This record gives sequence, structure tokens and C-alpha cells, in this order.
Amino acid sequence: MNVRLSMRLTRILTLAIPALLLAGCFGNGDGPTRIAGNPPPPVVCDGLFNFEEGCGPFSFNNFEAGQSVIIDNPDKGGLNDTDSVVQMTKGDARTFGGQPFGGTAISIFDPIDFAQGEAFTMLVWSSRSVPVLFKLEESQFVFVEGSVDHTGGGEWQELCFDFTGATAGVNPGSLIVIFDITEFGEVETNPTAWTFYYDEITQVSSCGGGGGPGPGGAPTTGAPTPTQDAGNVISLYSDAYTDEATTWPTTWSDPNNTTSDITVAGGLVKEHLAINFVGVEFVVDATSMTHVHFDVWTPDATSLLFRLVDFGGDGFGGANADTQADVTLDATSTPALAQGSWVSVDIPLQTFLDNGLASV
Repeated sequence: MNVRLSMRLTRILTLAIPALLLAGCFGNGDGPTRIAGNPPPPVVCDGLFNFEEGCGPFSFNNFEAGQSVIIDNPDKGGLNDTDSVVQMTKGDARTFGGQPFGGTAISIFDPIDFAQGEAFTMLVWSSRSVPVLFKLEESQFVFVEGSVDHTGGGEWQELCFDFTGATAGVNPGSLIVIFDITEFGEVETNPTAWTFYYDEITQVSSCGGGGGPGPGGAPTTGAPTPTQDAGNVISLYSDAYTDEATTWPTTWSDPNNTTSDITVAGGLVKEHLAINFVGVEFVVDATSMTHVHFDVWTPDATSLLFRLVDFGGDGFGGANADTQADVTLDATSTPALAQGSWVSVDIPLQTFLDNGLASV
């Protein structure tokens, strides 16, 4: 079997697209008439981003069918009684061959001083439970990000994203917000489920024990020691068995220069930093095998897509059709993807065959 294996974490490739510049301004407008000779009321522009009139400017760079626009607060009260908020809708990017990570990049005009705090709060409104990704990005390869769930219910909730200890060397030029990063939006047919609101993005010293993107850091214990007899194993990466020849990472990994071999508690580990996806190429005969096994550790990812691709025995793009199949791990899968601990995964090869892979 000539196979391409790829693993995709919930990392994103930011797309550069035309910006829509929205700036608050004073003028005659359509608001209440000002009494002659009286100054306008003061505008308070607290926080990193406060979307009230007179604050800003704001530059929204929408991508992959995500769309943000400033509107009047549709649900004033509770945690948020401000006049203006950002409405984000997420459409179906498949209509133009796009990807599911539709969202918005907000340009950061003034440098963030992380000495003032490495955590950020954001008010979010959603009608349903949804993961919210928050990313501070300097470049495709230099960023910090995390995901926190909004529990739904059609109310404002304050989400907190804690990057303490992870911001060294990051000078972000944009803040990226994405709802349901692994799912294509359906605002065209289900606007209630795919319309969200966010507001009041503020830098704070810590999350105070609240929900952050994960425990952060790196593993301090090694992955579980495998127990299978060597005669029943085809190993791609392990210091317990003899490995098959692989290309890892491949040239088509994104990026392909942030993978390295490290030692954790005396055991070898493949470390992938700031990845969108990483690929592995190898040639094996797996007809006598029954499962794919791997151990994974992540500080902040909320889903992991594991894909097998069969080149049909004649290489990529050959006359024989290439086939593929995916399995996704997340908080609801079995096993569930956990943050800050090793997860041992055994996937029956039959699952990939049932999902579209031609052969093993």
C-alpha cells in the first residue's frame, strides 16, 4: 500500500483578502439632536477592541465565508448593555471550493504590550453551544491561539483565553475570531444557528481560573510504552520497534519546517509546532494489520483529523484512482481528545475502508 498519512490539528492558515475599513465618526448622522453649545457625551473606548461609535478604526478582513460587521446590540442587558457589537455570520464556503475555517481577522493598529497581561476576555452571544477560536497572529508561523466553548442558550457570556507563558516573540498584527472551525457554515439555510455576536475584547492579567484554551506547556511524561509483539507491528515512529522508511514531514505539510524529534522523559516524540496539517509518506503492505495506533498530546487543540490516502500502488496522481478516508477526534469522540494529557488511539483499519479508502 502506497500511503499518504496526514494529521490536521485545529490550526488555521490566515488568508489575505481585501479589507473593509469601518471607522466611528462624529457628524450630523441620524441620532438624537445635540443641544447647541453643549459638547457631545464622552466616548469610552476601554479594552483592546470596543466597537462603539467613536472608537476604532476597525479593519475587518473576512475569509472563507465568514462575515463580521458592526451593528446595534440586538440583546442589550445582562453582561452586555453596550450600543454596538459585531455580528458574525458563517456561510457555506463549499459553494466556491473554500474551507470550513471561515472567520474574520481584525487588524491590530497599536502593538500589544503583553507585560500588561497575556489573557484576553471577549463577550460572545450564541444561540447554541459552539467552540470559539481566538488567535493573535503576527504571521502564518508566529501566533498564539486557543479555543473556548460558548454553552449557548441565546445569552451573552464572557469567554477568557489565557496565553500566559506563550507570547514570547509574538508581535501580533491581527486578531482572528472563528466559530466552529471544523464545520462549514449554513447561514443561508439556518441563520439562527450560524449567526453569532462578539464584543468588548479586553486584555487582562489572567483568566482567574476561568476557561482558557488549555493548560499550555509541553508534556512532562512520556507516551505510554507499547505492549504489542514486534511481529504484529508495522512501526512508522517508535523507539520500541524498528521503523519503516518514511518522509516526515512531507514537502506538502503546512508548514513543513516546524516538525522536530524531541525527547520527553527519555522517549522519542515528534513535535509539531504551529501546524495547519502535517503529512507522512510511506510504502507498506498492511493487509495483515487490523488497527492504526498512535499516542497524541496537545496543550490546546480541540480536534484532530487523521487521514489515510491510498495512491493505488502507482504513486500520487497515477492512473489508478487515489482514495482517502478520515477519522476525527474531538471532545465527543471515543477516545476523546484531551488537552494536557496523552491520549492513546486505536482505529480499526476497517473504519477507513468503510469511509472510502479502497484498500490497505
